[in-house]
Amino acid sequence: MEFPTLLYHGTSGEFARKALREGLRPRSLNADAQDEGKLSNPDCVYLTDAYPIHHAALTSARHGDPYAGVLEIDVLRLDSSLFRGDESVIEQLNRDSDGLSGSREDRLRHYREKLENNFDDAVLTLDRMGSVAYHGPIPAEAISRIAILQADPPILPVSWARDISVSVANYHFVWMQQFAVTEWVMNDRWPRFDQTNDIYRFWLGELMNYDSRQGIKVSEAPRYLAPADVVNA
Repeated sequence: MEFPTLLYHGTSGEFARKALREGLRPRSLNADAQDEGKLSNPDCVYLTDAYPIHHAALTSARHGDPYAGVLEIDVLRLDSSLFRGDESVIEQLNRDSDGLSGSREDRLRHYREKLENNFDDAVLTLDRMGSVAYHGPIPAEAISRIAILQADPPILPVSWARDISVSVANYHFVWMQQFAVTEWVMNDRWPRFDQTNDIYRFWLGELMNYDSRQGIKVSEAPRYLAPADVVNA
């Protein structure tokens, strides 16, 4: 696959606006981070090509933030040598074939400690489940745009994204759904999937009937967006 020039990070509205000033920091460099129960690498920032609204909805709910934030990342402004695979994807791909025993949590810890920066691994996990890890902070100048979405009460695109379950097994169908929602939120257009089966065309046809931009504010350049801007969008 061709590695995209744009990826996304989903978080709460507050953290998204903070990132415009400070960049995106991994948990190990973020005093506000909540580590309890987290199995992801504390030294990495995770990016996706399809699921930022899903992650933004979950994070905003966890922090009691009525707004969700999506940050668009210019990959060309990042150091390609700092990309690595997402360990949760590698764990699923190797399940039942790597000889590892123990719980899923134990297996994730194994891969989190084993994986190193490797662009080929990043390409693999992006292709197989739409996510990659970046080892270290992402500078503010790599953030090309920000979107703030009303999450409480949730607008329909947030509801669509929030309740999905993402795995290697269901990735291709869920990716099409979530990629379409992300494309519409960020660019106010639905993507065209020319080579799809009848089920996909039916589902996307139903989805594309939605056209309200209420509760969505997307910047054309990074800037602070007050919550009032979202409510009155």
